[in-house]
Order: sequence, then C-alpha cells, then structure tokens
Amino acid sequence: MAHQEPIRSMIRPVLLLPKHVEPTSSNAWLLTQMKDILNLSYAATYCAQPTLFGSDHTRIADLSQIADIVGSDGFTLVLILNKTREEDSESIEIAATVTIKNFGDGDIKEYFKWTKNIGGKQWADKSKATGKEQQQPSPLVTSTSKPEVTALGVHPNYQKLGLGVTLLKEIEWLLMNFPPGRSVNDGGFDGLISLPEDVPSLVNPCLKEDQKSVTDFGIDIDALRQQMTTRQRNRIPRTAVLTCVRELGNEAYYEKRGYKTVHTGIVPVGMWDSKKECTMAYMEKQLL
Repeated sequence: MAHQEPIRSMIRPVLLLPKHVEPTSSNAWLLTQMKDILNLSYAATYCAQPTLFGSDHTRIADLSQIADIVGSDGFTLVLILNKTREEDSESIEIAATVTIKNFGDGDIKEYFKWTKNIGGKQWADKSKATGKEQQQPSPLVTSTSKPEVTALGVHPNYQKLGLGVTLLKEIEWLLMNFPPGRSVNDGGFDGLISLPEDVPSLVNPCLKEDQKSVTDFGIDIDALRQQMTTRQRNRIPRTAVLTCVRELGNEAYYEKRGYKTVHTGIVPVGMWDSKKECTMAYMEKQLL
C-alpha cells in the first residue's frame, strides 16, 4: 500500500483521437505498449475460465487493430507514467488504457438477435480471417449515439491501484463536458466528443520523418480540465454503455461503478473466441 500514492502522483491521463492511433513509425512505442497491456489483461481474465475461453486469448493481434476498434469517431484514454524527467519514449510507460467507440442508437435487442443468428463457424471464420478487428461499419454519430466502453486493460504491475476506476471517471468527465460533434482541431473530426481548437497537446517524444506522423501523441487531460475551469460550459447528459460476459465476473465490477444491466443474451460459440455458450450482459450508466 505504501507505494500506491507515489505511483498515483506520477500518473497522467492522456486522450488519444483517431489520428493518434493510426500506426506510424513515430507512435509504434505507444501502440505496442497498449497492445501488450490489453493482451495481458484480457488473457488473465478470459483464461481464468478455460472451459469457456481456453487457455490462450489474444485481444489485439496487430497494432492496426487498435485503430479499428476506435473507428473514425471514437477515442482512447491512456494513463501514462513518467519514470524519469526526460520526455522520450523509453521513459514513458503506459499503465492502463480504455477505448470509447460508437455503439450507435439502435435497439440492443436487435443486436442480440443478430449475434444469435450468426453461427459458430461464421464467428470462428471472422476471427481467423485477419488480425484486424472484425466489426460492422461504425454508425453515424448523432445526439442519441451511445458511447461504448471497450478494450479496458491495466498493466499487471499497476493493478489494485484503482486505475480502472480512474479511467472510467475520466471517460465520464469527457463525455459530460464535450458533446458529440466536430472537433476543429482535428481537421473536421466528427466524433463522440467535440473539442476546442486550442487543446493542450503533448509533444511526440519519438518523432521521425514520416509523412503520416503527427507532432503530438495525445492531449493532456489534466491541462484540458484546467483550461475548461475558465470557460462556461454546461454539463451534458449522456448514456455510456458496455457489454461483458457474466461468467467472467466483470458485470459485478461495473455494477459497483454505477452501471446497470438492462438486457442479457447468449454469446454464441466462436464469438469472442468462446468455446461454449455463455451470457452477455448489456449495461448502461446515465451520466448527469
């Protein structure tokens, strides 16, 4: 317990937009750490139930899959830990990550019918076809679009420190303070949040001559929060959603954080690499 507070004081939340997670030579250090965290975290959870998910589970097969999950309108949060005062990629460690993607505004019951109608062989073929994320095209962002919490992982070295809860709280602050719409700072990015033009960016510590490179690797959320204290802004009611497997115990975790299960359905064999049918819980939290 004694080391928790010093580590917490070194943690800095960073917001990543779609442009920040498109794989380039200058952000490979960032995406590689995110990939490793998600694979370690998901394997620990899913492989704890080998009869359901086997003894090996890979969440992210290659770096491009991270951008596929975020889509063109979502965003990712990472909690970074500066191990030294030097601003270089080797001194920055990612402790935790989570992504918010567009769930759309459709009926969840129709989604469950869709998953149920796809056979196990079709799910297996989808997962083997390519390392890229297999999903439906992202629906258009509207005022009623539901932001979905997904791909949440905490590095094993930094678990039991409340970093998962920290990620969820940062998500809620962003969603309630920035409505869906166009962010002028990203060349017309239409997303689940819209940001002001003068957001406080963090300089990419691994810039290389790459036409796809961006000069910043993310947005400093603490600085953004400080910036917003001087501006008038009304909080926006939003509904955050997520899906989880009941048998893995995640449902109880999110219930403690204010999410409520509003519908359940069957995870067919093959979906999420499942070996047997299990229960999917669809959960919502009203952000006010």
